[in-house]
Amino acid sequence: MKKHVLAIAALILLPCTAQADECPKGALVIENTPVQTLAPEDAYTAHITGTIDAPTPGYSASITAGGGDEQTPGMLVLKKKDPESVDAQVVTPVRIDATIKIPHISRKLIIDVIKPFDWGPDYYEVDYPDEFANHKTLCMTPEQYK
Repeated sequence: MKKHVLAIAALILLPCTAQADECPKGALVIENTPVQTLAPEDAYTAHITGTIDAPTPGYSASITAGGGDEQTPGMLVLKKKDPESVDAQVVTPVRIDATIKIPHISRKLIIDVIKPFDWGPDYYEVDYPDEFANHKTLCMTPEQYK
């Protein structure tokens, strides 16, 4: 009985901790990637992976993040590699693979999606109320502004 109560308590207390393959379709995976440095850093290193759909082939994605206090802002920018090209209208996944720094004081990461089309997620968000270092892998869910 005591083991079941502890297991349920762990699920309630750590709802956003996940393995990379447990994130829902469309979510970005953010992994805490400890880096050894000679001097202490005031930020954690995080690796973000996933995919986002684009209306045609030929898009690239880049992520920047940093600054902020308890909420760290970021941007995911999707752009055509060759703006002059004419491509078939086929929904195509764009691979996301980036490393960012998250300040130690941060408790939330919000990444706005900047894209030249008007569908798909507007931002990704994840909370980690007890320091990012206490989590190995988190899921960043796609959201839309209402």
